[in-house]
Amino acid sequence: MRVIQFVWLWWYQRHLSLPARVMQNAKATRRVVQRVGQPVDFLALQRAYPTRYPHLLASSAHGTAQGRYDILLAFPQSRLSFDGQHCTQDGQPIAGNFLQALDACWQAERTPELGAEETAGLPFHGGWFFYLGYELAHTLEPTVQVRQKDSTRALPIAYAERCPAALIFDHL
Repeated sequence: MRVIQFVWLWWYQRHLSLPARVMQNAKATRRVVQRVGQPVDFLALQRAYPTRYPHLLASSAHGTAQGRYDILLAFPQSRLSFDGQHCTQDGQPIAGNFLQALDACWQAERTPELGAEETAGLPFHGGWFFYLGYELAHTLEPTVQVRQKDSTRALPIAYAERCPAALIFDHL
């Protein structure tokens, strides 16, 4: 089974040659679940349009329950990042810690719960992509001993990005 899911569709998103915009405070306007007859090369799509498709979760464990789906997250919105000292939202410094900022964003962007018939069989139906480094534990529990962040490290300690839509490939 091959499934594609878009949570909302704006006019410019129908045309791959137009760049995706960051949609602040945009809510889902319609749900589309469509089966396609041929495989889609998610890696090529992500490489060609990285701002539209920022995160690819691809499994190499095909044939197992853990490796059933590849998920290409789409149409990013809010971004939170924490480098160990500063927390930013969409590139702008914000007060508070990463988890407080994430909770505030999550509360502000919550959408109504979907019924079981709308989400049946889908491993993702809109949400967040996270990267949480081990060093984030120190912000929760200061007694936890963690290595100090290397200033040359390219990855943040914590990162979250709202992606309300995804393309999903079912390997079964």
